Amino acid sequence: MTILLTKCPHCDSNFMLLNTDMSKGECVACGKEQAFNEKEISEAETRRDSLSEQYIGRLEKAYGDKDREKMSSLAEEVANAGISSWYAWFCVGWSDLQEGRTGPAFDDFKLAALFLDEENFDEFYELAMDAVLESIEDAAREDKDWSTEDTTLVDFTGALFERFEHLCEQDFMCDLILRLGTLSDSIETARMGASLIKEIMMIVMDYMSGNLFVEDRQNLLNNAKSSIDSVDEAMQAKAQDGSMAPNTVKIWGSGFSEFLQMLIDGGDKIVAQYSDEEMFSLCEYWGVNDYEAVFGLLQNAFEFHLGFMMSGKRNKGIQKKRDKALSDYETAFRKPLDEGLTSEMEQGALDYDRICPDCGKYLIADEDGVIKCECGFKSRIATADIDDLPENVPELVMMGRKAFLDRDPKMLNNIGERILEFDENNWYGFVSLASSCAIDGQIGESMMLFTQASEHLDQKDRKEFRDCLLDILSESIMSGDPDPMSMMFMHVLFEALDRSPAKDCNTSLALVDRVSKASFDDSAKGFQALMMVNPVFSFEIMHSTSLRHLKETCSKLLDLVDAIRAGNVSIKKDSSNLKQDVSDYVRTYNDLLRHMMSSIDGRTAGMNDEKIGYLAGHWAASMDAYSDMASKVNEAMFEDDDAPYNPKSNSIMKAKHAIDRFLDDYLMSS
Repeated sequence: MTILLTKCPHCDSNFMLLNTDMSKGECVACGKEQAFNEKEISEAETRRDSLSEQYIGRLEKAYGDKDREKMSSLAEEVANAGISSWYAWFCVGWSDLQEGRTGPAFDDFKLAALFLDEENFDEFYELAMDAVLESIEDAAREDKDWSTEDTTLVDFTGALFERFEHLCEQDFMCDLILRLGTLSDSIETARMGASLIKEIMMIVMDYMSGNLFVEDRQNLLNNAKSSIDSVDEAMQAKAQDGSMAPNTVKIWGSGFSEFLQMLIDGGDKIVAQYSDEEMFSLCEYWGVNDYEAVFGLLQNAFEFHLGFMMSGKRNKGIQKKRDKALSDYETAFRKPLDEGLTSEMEQGALDYDRICPDCGKYLIADEDGVIKCECGFKSRIATADIDDLPENVPELVMMGRKAFLDRDPKMLNNIGERILEFDENNWYGFVSLASSCAIDGQIGESMMLFTQASEHLDQKDRKEFRDCLLDILSESIMSGDPDPMSMMFMHVLFEALDRSPAKDCNTSLALVDRVSKASFDDSAKGFQALMMVNPVFSFEIMHSTSLRHLKETCSKLLDLVDAIRAGNVSIKKDSSNLKQDVSDYVRTYNDLLRHMMSSIDGRTAGMNDEKIGYLAGHWAASMDAYSDMASKVNEAMFEDDDAPYNPKSNSIMKAKHAIDRFLDDYLMSS
């Protein structure tokens, strides 16, 4: 298998992962798939070789010189270029580690592993190991946290082991945690030693949350205990020779070593009692059931033990809580074996429909094709009924129109999948899927599917497309289930529409009009609708140089804001608890949009229509300069729009100043 990074024809990024064996690619940035022919693959291979020739020598020199500044600059270049080289992506990861971005660093290392071959495995493994050890040592020396919320080595370790199991003597995390013990010779202060021990424990907890096979865990726990004991011995030696104060070193190593031994003892009981097959089935069981709640018990035990240590082991109450939490964890973890629940997990007993993209659990769809995960992920797959649908695309489109009127998400999903099975570029297939997602409450996914539909839209169908989009999105936005992150996709949708036959349909402002007429009887509805203001204003000011159009945009957005304000004021029982947030947004947008309108009126008073039209034409011919001005005012208006409203706050005054500066610069050409 050969993997290449090449240009994505959909989003223009260089992050289309092309599998040359399958002649198919999937974009890391936008998630879209693309088939490739032999010529395109050959061009991608040529590009890979050219980029390698251009950058590898410079990367090797920067790494050899440990030139952080040079490497940072090169790393940004090669990442944007989309280079298909394991060494280049190792260097990007190394640079991220040097700058304290541990989470992104392991994403870079995962990408490096995709381009890795057996011949270079040992070199990459040792380079990555040295980089991580150096990074942890530097963080400990400076008494900084190395592990963060987004730092997990489990995915990288798993990806490496999956591809090169035959070359791995042990997995990366187990090896790393053992080698951390060698840093004991570098300990300079008690704080550094304590930081090293803390990072070892953080890696242990990370591993325990992601690897559910008992024997793997036992190996890691024994390695961790060995390393902590090594660090503790070094610290105790320094305490004896007077280079460290005894009271600063006495609790850390011995305290955590004790906790690890408790975990080891619990694992030994399971290993002694059950076979490898039974432990594999236990691992599979927790792979598809709620392990997160069970792991919470272990986290509680860890926190109670830390409290016990900090009390100098005098707080017997918290010691009892630790012991109970640890006992509850061990009981809950092995319960599937003790009660025979894993017998249901025999090979082939369950047919999983999908792996959750957010947490990795295996998921099964219900009879309607809906997939739900405990982490919050939700999706839908085609049901067996899809086989009963006709193979004639025009007939399927007619059925889809009825399903749209009936608001039947199951039928819409099946029809969309069926249409695309026979015509992969049929815009109505994407619209059917988009409508199904919107009805299911997946607004972001719906907008991305409407985006794909627009890319295949025919001129003659643009009115039907626009009507479908307005109907279904206005309904889903007003569903009362706020999802601010999904509204980020509205920017992408508007840009796609601007490149499609629907360009002149004025969809963004039409959507505002539609939503403005809704009933805002719940603060969640108002909150979701307010999330439209940013993408609509941003799109309109960046794509039209007319002050008349800008004023019209502000007027329509103010109609929406006023409707939301009126509804919000009348809410008696605020079940969504968003009333104050809505009030702050309303007052902020009302203030800034009205300032924009009054400033336009004040500056254009007495100016004839011909002059106003000339200005719009002038800036349309100087679009780069206009875009620079518009982006500055747009950024200022929405830089801090979620802060509590204060008419004299720096953010409001800064935004008004940016509006005035934009208009002054705009009129300067006159």
